[in-house]
Amino acid sequence: MFKNCKIILVRPQFAGNIGSIARVMKNMGFSQLVLVSPKANHLDDEAKKFSCQGETILHNSTQVDSIEQALVDSTYVAATSSQTKGLARASIIKPIRIAAKVLSKEINRSQVALVFGPESSGLTTEEISLCNLLIGIPTSDDYPALNLAMSVAITLHEINMVMEEKDEETTKPIELASWKMQQQAFDALKSSLEEIHFLFGPKADALFNGIKTMIARSKPTTQEMKWLIGLNRQLTWYKAKIRDQN
Repeated sequence: MFKNCKIILVRPQFAGNIGSIARVMKNMGFSQLVLVSPKANHLDDEAKKFSCQGETILHNSTQVDSIEQALVDSTYVAATSSQTKGLARASIIKPIRIAAKVLSKEINRSQVALVFGPESSGLTTEEISLCNLLIGIPTSDDYPALNLAMSVAITLHEINMVMEEKDEETTKPIELASWKMQQQAFDALKSSLEEIHFLFGPKADALFNGIKTMIARSKPTTQEMKWLIGLNRQLTWYKAKIRDQN
């Protein structure tokens, strides 16, 4: 059902959780599982036992060494995390039902990645900064920590609920910029802004994260990213011209 959405598990530690997630994915109609530097064997007996009818998902899963490799063909990236302080790159949306509505629209028109961090520590701030959307799952203050498989189950269930509730929509196809293209444009923009001394000092990274958030929130198209890359190229050329004249 959800061919345009993949589930990415970053450094998962327990085979049972990987297996349980494969089962949930099968239940909810998801099939693409990507494991980033897994600490557990996704094909051992425990994983297979917990996967039940989802064992095929385990066998068809992909393993990569970094989150960047996992995201290379994605156009919209969402992550769940309990970390919220100091994050300018992602927009935090609660409750999850609202986030699910955003994701259901993106799934219809782009390549979506749902990223989940390791059981013990969650995603790092740097990893979260690669995402367009940060999902917060409301929990009790007495015990806010959710099991990894539970987080995946809740997220996929909410997306399913939204997809079932809404009527069929005819959405005009939009070619959103790929994650890889966005990162290339952001890297070029950062370099250009550093060259003209717009970015400098200890707050430079925080400022640039804010700029990236502003751009990513607009869900830029491929053409818009080409414009941004062209702007960066022109800034670099002009800076070099001024330097030569002096």
